[in-house]
Amino acid sequence: MQNKAKMKIFRTRAMEKVFSAEDLDQTLKVTQPTGWLALLIIAVLILATLVWSLTGSLSVKVGAAGILLEDTDGRQKAAIFLPLSEQTEVSPGMPVQITPAGFSPQEYGYLLGIVSSVSRYPLSLQNLTTLLKNDALAAIFCQSGPQYLATIELQNDDGHKNYTWTSGQTLPVSTGTLLQANIIVSEKKPIALLMPGGN
Repeated sequence: MQNKAKMKIFRTRAMEKVFSAEDLDQTLKVTQPTGWLALLIIAVLILATLVWSLTGSLSVKVGAAGILLEDTDGRQKAAIFLPLSEQTEVSPGMPVQITPAGFSPQEYGYLLGIVSSVSRYPLSLQNLTTLLKNDALAAIFCQSGPQYLATIELQNDDGHKNYTWTSGQTLPVSTGTLLQANIIVSEKKPIALLMPGGN
């Protein structure tokens, strides 16, 4: 009986403290200011990601190896060799980013070019040997099977085989230099990758 009386007194005092008129004008702290700041940063990041996914773009690229050659007019062109699976994706007019051997993209950026033509039929080993004038090199390019030829017109040439790279530097590249090319076959909005069949 005594215990019940004590519990009743405790509850009464607790309720009086909760509903005390002295405490009614005090601000209730829901969270710390740092908590609100963290929520604000997260909201801004989510909003920025959403805007980028709707307005930004991602390049879909086809990578291939090639070599810098010189045509009968003395102008340099890039010869890029494509397997059948990638040849069907490439067509004239597509932009190309070119990295010649020995030139770091982090330091020099890229040479820019445009696809000017794509062969309708694959090149035989004999065709490649005639084009490259080098049996060993032709054999290397043919290792993975028949190759299609994509010819790339180089941009930003000053007329003396000096090229303005994406880094802003102006540098020449020797004929016969091996290279790696990224052909930009399409541009997609990031949000499209979340859609069925968007990859």
